[in-house]
Amino acid sequence: MRRWLVVGASVQGAQHRRTDRPNQDALGWQDDGAPGVAIGAVADGHGSPRCFRSGTGAQLAVDAVVATLSDVSETAHDFGTEPWAKAVAAAVVAHWRRGVEQDVAAHPLEADELSGLGEDAEAVATRFTSWPSYAYGTTAIGVRATETHLVFLQIGDGDALLVDGSTGFVTRPVAADARLIGNETTSLSSPDAANDVRMAIVPVTPESPALILLSTDGYANSFADDTGFAQAAHDLWTLVCEDGPAAVQAALPDWLAETSTEGSGDDISVVLLVRPPEPML
Repeated sequence: MRRWLVVGASVQGAQHRRTDRPNQDALGWQDDGAPGVAIGAVADGHGSPRCFRSGTGAQLAVDAVVATLSDVSETAHDFGTEPWAKAVAAAVVAHWRRGVEQDVAAHPLEADELSGLGEDAEAVATRFTSWPSYAYGTTAIGVRATETHLVFLQIGDGDALLVDGSTGFVTRPVAADARLIGNETTSLSSPDAANDVRMAIVPVTPESPALILLSTDGYANSFADDTGFAQAAHDLWTLVCEDGPAAVQAALPDWLAETSTEGSGDDISVVLLVRPPEPML
């Protein structure tokens, strides 16, 4: 059995460093649960002034995705059906909203959170009271990897890529959402969020995928086109083969910081689930 190994890093974007804005991405993973199973997730808080708790929202999103995917059973009688997918999507959204409610209860709205919002401050305060989730707006992507299947879950922008270990081909497992144009994105903060969750199930073969890449949109936006982004995923797999997962983990923060500086300037978070060649295990 080739075990899934997980590495990842999250870096503050170059533009955020210049303007002293915090990293509003989050990431997380679980690879010490059931044998042969690993889970990874990344999330990107919206970062707009009116989504003033989106950094917290992103971490709550990662927690919700990892917790929900850890409960998925590939042997369930309805696995992969539309009702099953809707139930998984609803569970993620419900878990996230509970986290938001708990955070609001522990940290009520404070006046300094509205500073800088100008004439919108009163409207934002009203909306926060009626729908607190809005202030925590975030995207999320997650995957559950087993010996037989990959289960992907995504709401909003960001990317998931698969690298085939024998051909080197790079593919996208999750269908695109035509509504994601420019900076427009669906969000966990939407009242209808469960209907915006996209899911995909991909079979696992001995050679494919060898690497799964999850990333917030700051990574793909740092490349001129999809070809360059796909090549980056392939290069990461090559480095795993040549240097091993531990070396990639150690170098990843510096690589991502350099990518942000030379590219999008945005925060970048990346989680890699890899099945290294047998001698490395």
